[in-house]
Amino acid sequence: MARAAEAVFAEFGAVHVLCLNAGVFLGGLLWERPKVDLDFAFGVNIDGVINGIRRFVPRMIAQDTEGHVVTTASVAGLFGTPFAGPYSVSKFAAFAVGETLAHDLIATGTKLRASVLCPGIIKTPIAHTARDRGPQPGTDTSDEQRFINDVLVDIVDEGGLDPSVVGDRVVSAIRDERFLILTHDHHAESIAARAHELAELQLPTIVDYS
Repeated sequence: MARAAEAVFAEFGAVHVLCLNAGVFLGGLLWERPKVDLDFAFGVNIDGVINGIRRFVPRMIAQDTEGHVVTTASVAGLFGTPFAGPYSVSKFAAFAVGETLAHDLIATGTKLRASVLCPGIIKTPIAHTARDRGPQPGTDTSDEQRFINDVLVDIVDEGGLDPSVVGDRVVSAIRDERFLILTHDHHAESIAARAHELAELQLPTIVDYS
């Protein structure tokens, strides 16, 4: 990431839009998955975001120009999901990073603003990558992981949203300085329902990501 920042600033002289978009899916039951699985999910989904912030944002602030940082979390960072613990936990954390960054940028008087993108089911290779990932040292693929990986592949292939639609929504949100970017309009209703259930001290209902 440090080398990427050096190359970008050397080539273009400035950065005005930073998209922190790296992500991997890893499912499974939290009480069964070894630490190496959690380290893998957090290493990309959290460390990737924080590394991008550390390497790019100080230089973007020093430019003293308007700019925007978009952190890609997921609807899985808004709603807990069974059989997807490592992914969901890491994406909740990614959302917290993006929200904290947005407040920090305003509180410190910078000209930068920040958003968090929470996609639903998008037609990207993430599901196939998770399914095809071979056994890693210190871990194996459980029956629950195989099940959720296969289900995710089917859902993405059959009903995944075209990524170009996501791009349009991100551009619109940057221009409007909108914090939360959703790819599926009905997720806003699910957020409201979740807030109500939490206010009633209840376990939130599992939502439809598609």
